[in-house]
Amino acid sequence: MTSWGHDPLLHSQDSGSTLLHQLFVREMRCLYWTALSLVDQYKQWEEIAEARELKRALAVHNHQTKQHVNRIESVLQHLDLPLAFEESVGMKGLIKEARRTMSETKEKSAQRDAALILCWQRIEHYEIATYGGLVTFAETLQYHLIADILRETLKEEKEMDEQLSAIAARYINTGALQETV
Repeated sequence: MTSWGHDPLLHSQDSGSTLLHQLFVREMRCLYWTALSLVDQYKQWEEIAEARELKRALAVHNHQTKQHVNRIESVLQHLDLPLAFEESVGMKGLIKEARRTMSETKEKSAQRDAALILCWQRIEHYEIATYGGLVTFAETLQYHLIADILRETLKEEKEMDEQLSAIAARYINTGALQETV
């Protein structure tokens, strides 16, 4: 558990009653739903991925995502909020699109791995945008300790996106190119 110290505006009436604070809380709850949903999604993708390196990346990121859930819970608790989530319509759409894309690819193929990376990167970019925006909100609200926690997750999401690009470039995409219909 994180030692939070004292964020001076965190419990002030002015900060908690601002529209920015309300937006921050709503987006944190959507992010909570997102992280919980992705834990299940990454496990499913790990089962269908063919490339060992991709399976490993999914396993690692699934573990990280469980840590992200814990961090989000810590932030909500720090804000004296119940552990409640709100469905993220955007993420729900990305997950639905990923499932459709996977269903249209050949099982046990580099094509499917390439599609999996593409879908995963869409999700990573959505998360990067969300975490980046929430870091900025937290800083503006002077929730500096919360901003640091969110920034840590943002860094991990960016690193995973770069790793996925490298895996795709190293051999997944060329493997898919060699497959025929």
